[in-house]
Amino acid sequence: GNGATPQGQATAPFLDSTLARARVCAFLVAGATRCLFHGRPFPVKFCAVSSDFRLDSFLPFRLDVAATELSERLSALYGEAFGLDIPQWRILANIAALGEATAQVVARITRSHKSTISRAVQRLEARGLVERLVSERDKRAFRLTLTAEGRMLLQRLLPQALRFEAGLLAMLIDSERKALERGSARWSGRSRRGATSRPRRA
Repeated sequence: GNGATPQGQATAPFLDSTLARARVCAFLVAGATRCLFHGRPFPVKFCAVSSDFRLDSFLPFRLDVAATELSERLSALYGEAFGLDIPQWRILANIAALGEATAQVVARITRSHKSTISRAVQRLEARGLVERLVSERDKRAFRLTLTAEGRMLLQRLLPQALRFEAGLLAMLIDSERKALERGSARWSGRSRRGATSRPRRA
């Protein structure tokens, strides 16, 4: 009779909101885990956080760290000597291997964002290392090719890059090198049986 609201009624909206948020979180987590496992439910044994898990021993993380470190070491080589950054080096190397290529093809091969490749192409053009050729089939499309100066730069750069690679391989015995080649081909989806598939970056 004193106008006070019963405690259960006062907290009901809060409880409803909390339960709603919990249901949404559960739905999102379930959806994310199904995506990670290609539509299959998340394995029960992974639901609880394992005290044995260490990120620094988790293979995808270790591979990513190693790839980043090697890429940075190589980029220091061609960055200091030739004034290139990683996207620019990858563009030049791919055009040299393909003869010519569109920016879209380079972006797909290198797993780079189109805007990153576009900015790098502009800088390479400004330096006179690449040029755009109008596509004969589509006048709105451009093909990228190396200029004479770009080819001369790569003629000086590639031997150094190959020596860098040889130094890495020299750290491995023959069986380790073969295992590395087989493993990297399978992980990247570039094995002979799946050569036409489009590998994704880990």
